[in-house]
Amino acid sequence: MLASRYPALAHLEITFEDSFAAKPNLRTAATSSIVCALTGIRTLAVQCVDALAWQHLASLDTLTSLKIDVSDFTLPDDSSSSQLILASLEVLEIRASHMSQCTKFIAILSHPLLKRLIIRTDVAATQDESRSLFLAIYHQCAHPMLTSLDVQLSRLARDGDFTAHVAYLIRSPTLRPLLTFANLSKLHISFPSGICLDDAFVAEMALAWPQLEELSIDFPSAGGHCVSDVTIPGLLAFAHHCPALHTLHLPLGPEFPVEWDPSFRPAYTQHALIELNVLDSPIDAAFPVAAFLSFIFPSLSRIVSSHRPLHMYEQTQGYTSWREVEMLVPLFVKVRAQEECHWRRELAIPPIV
Repeated sequence: MLASRYPALAHLEITFEDSFAAKPNLRTAATSSIVCALTGIRTLAVQCVDALAWQHLASLDTLTSLKIDVSDFTLPDDSSSSQLILASLEVLEIRASHMSQCTKFIAILSHPLLKRLIIRTDVAATQDESRSLFLAIYHQCAHPMLTSLDVQLSRLARDGDFTAHVAYLIRSPTLRPLLTFANLSKLHISFPSGICLDDAFVAEMALAWPQLEELSIDFPSAGGHCVSDVTIPGLLAFAHHCPALHTLHLPLGPEFPVEWDPSFRPAYTQHALIELNVLDSPIDAAFPVAAFLSFIFPSLSRIVSSHRPLHMYEQTQGYTSWREVEMLVPLFVKVRAQEECHWRRELAIPPIV
């Protein structure tokens, strides 16, 4: 009766109490009967629908936003519906128990106008599973259209037993399929098993995503690992290629390469970045780090190490150093401005009277 009573219904969210968890068939049937009657819906959030409801959603030209659990996703029996085309969809948020379920759903979907994709899963995924997901996104999403991607895994490992850390650690080849989305402005990828990147791949990311405004590649607070090989000079790529980047969350490794020349003067300055989250990255010396960061990111005002409660490490050298960096950056910026002002006055040519 809902759709007939409210023919202009454009936004609908259906949720169930926990007592319905033991009645999945009833939950799916009730939701699907409502969905199949909708004709002008624009934004829809539901937990599950049957194959007939999927077929109906694919026939709508009004649906622009969809949030759904795809753990039990099934296609209609009609072989002609082997691919669902959601022609008007711009925002898609999917949730599932395992990443493979999300990959299956993405692979069967065609959404040429999709701008924002959000994926949530309950357990960790291996490198191969993660790469399969990103390849599915690569093949099914229109590269010029996608501007926002958010992928988060919420638990450390299957059944709480994380015995194959190497198999779960995310490395640069896993993320490489995403480099083709040149118009990405927001990218958030969170893997509980940890991320391992290096300066070379950071340079590839910065060059591939010139429209970036927010970049967060991290791990949840419970049990992540900082194994990054990204150095402080590696961040120069973002100053060079990403003029709009204002928020950067990235694990860092050693501050500077062994062959680093302390007298090196960066060639690029970027004024948009205001927040840098280094996660649990180690640090040895605050002054050289602050000097470099203050030169390439003079607007930087917030530097945080985010994944441990303050009382656990507020006395450690690592935390103290990053806190010192945060305090030193604006001081270095101010000193440089004063120095430049001084030399401008010294070199100024007196006006001819």
